[in-house]
Amino acid sequence: MVTASMKLITAAMPDDQSIFFEVKPGPYDPATVVEFADWSPAEETAEVHAFYEKLLAVDVGEAIS
Repeated sequence: MVTASMKLITAAMPDDQSIFFEVKPGPYDPATVVEFADWSPAEETAEVHAFYEKLLAVDVGEAIS
């Protein structure tokens, strides 16, 4: 569950040669591995491309909404 007090980190990969490695405490549970903020576009929707372009344009540490 994502709450209003949580800080969410997003990594936007600028090309298909990028690698992202994330470590989280276990155990791994595929039913709960994905968390989406209420303000993020749903997967496979038209809004995803515009949101991704917005992510690529922000500076490190800059907040977006």
